[in-house]
Amino acid sequence: MLREAAGPGSALHCGDNLHVLRHAIPEASVDLVYLDPPFQSGRSYGVSAALRNRKTGARPVHAFEDTWRWGPDAEAAYQDVLQAGGPAAGAVRALRGLTGDTDLMAYLCMMAPRLAALHRALKPTGSLYLHCDPSASHYLKVLLDAIFGPACFRNEVVWRYRRWPATARHFQRMHDVLLVYARSPSGEHKFRTLYGYEKLADSTLKTFGTRKQRADFSGGHRKPGTEDTETQGPPLSDVWEIGVIAAIGRERLGYPTQKPEALLERVLLASSDEGDVILDPFCGSGTTLAVAQRLGRRWIGIDVSHLALGLVKHRLAAAFGPELAYTLHGEPRTLDEACALAARDPRQLTYWLLGRVGARPVDRALTPDPAVDGRLLSSAPASRASSPALSRCAAPHQTLLAVDPGAPTPERVRALAAAVDREQAERGVILALHAPGRDALAHVDAAGSFPGLTGPEPRLRILTVAEILAGARVDMPSRPPLARTRPAPARPARRAV
Repeated sequence: MLREAAGPGSALHCGDNLHVLRHAIPEASVDLVYLDPPFQSGRSYGVSAALRNRKTGARPVHAFEDTWRWGPDAEAAYQDVLQAGGPAAGAVRALRGLTGDTDLMAYLCMMAPRLAALHRALKPTGSLYLHCDPSASHYLKVLLDAIFGPACFRNEVVWRYRRWPATARHFQRMHDVLLVYARSPSGEHKFRTLYGYEKLADSTLKTFGTRKQRADFSGGHRKPGTEDTETQGPPLSDVWEIGVIAAIGRERLGYPTQKPEALLERVLLASSDEGDVILDPFCGSGTTLAVAQRLGRRWIGIDVSHLALGLVKHRLAAAFGPELAYTLHGEPRTLDEACALAARDPRQLTYWLLGRVGARPVDRALTPDPAVDGRLLSSAPASRASSPALSRCAAPHQTLLAVDPGAPTPERVRALAAAVDREQAERGVILALHAPGRDALAHVDAAGSFPGLTGPEPRLRILTVAEILAGARVDMPSRPPLARTRPAPARPARRAV
């Protein structure tokens, strides 16, 4: 059951989490931090599907690189940590002496200032859960011991999961690690004992059954006994066996490194109360935020990618309704900000615009056509969804989208029109930074229309950033229906039999 969180609203930030932590998160304002940073795995990750297309078998779209290289940027990060001083500086200096100028050291230089910023953001009663794997967990614990203090270490939780085993010259690697630290060593951090059922020994079942056990020392020695109430199980240990998300599981969104909601639910129930503030500085697909919302917590999510934030927004809207209120930071709100994003990183402009209209990016390995940047799937084309029954039976239909970081040209319009014809899509839409010229609009009109529910609808449209910021959607006609309709292909005459 959804419980509304009390107090100030939740927030979603797009940007470098170090900058957000230092400038947007007040000191001692967070009750619980869960972070699942890159593991220094050396792999490139992609998003394979979004909420609207779980059954399409889409190939991955690049999401982020979990690859770090020692170079000028890493050296600059190292010097920044030393100049900041404090315990982290000594730990980083010692780790560099141990590991040298390696890619692992570049990763640790990225993590050190972020862990220090998270320590600053925690309340005295707060806790931090750092999710990692054995490839870097030992080095990260050295950093955490330096920043939080060894006395604040609480647990090394082992998340054990099962997956298809493979033959290798080592034991099967089937666990991750959660390093748990309290903000204060005094023991005043929030913690709720959780209980779990485990298989009881046959001798225990024979003697006590499933009733709660108690010990009676009134006779001077221990006398076992039972109570009438059923046991709620023993307190949970630091080894958690929770299954990974199945490849066809309902939770799976296609985002790399996505964690099961059951894991985050256990973390939040153990170390936070309703109304508390939960922070995830690497929020990715938004699992932490979705679980926090469901459990009545406030949340703060940060991610550097507009692709991830688009997925988070659609996930939250699908789970809690489009009316869910939270503050969004870091996305363009004006045309000037959109132009700045286009100049800084055109790919992030594409991700942002596609996310605004609910579309997903294409994979260039699967769709090498440069005229198409995204797809928007619907359960039925507008021309066929004349009744609920037909809508349920209709196959998914698609709109092809192109993103233009300038003003669309006639050549761009013709290229998208050709792609719509080639892929037999229902329509094509160009999302443009600036308004098109008269020649481009003439080619849009020449593309004709298709029969919609309320009349002819244009096969091609151009939506500008200004229109999108004002609330325009792909499925909203921007102009009156066109009179021109592309003629249907002639059918061959039937032969008499």
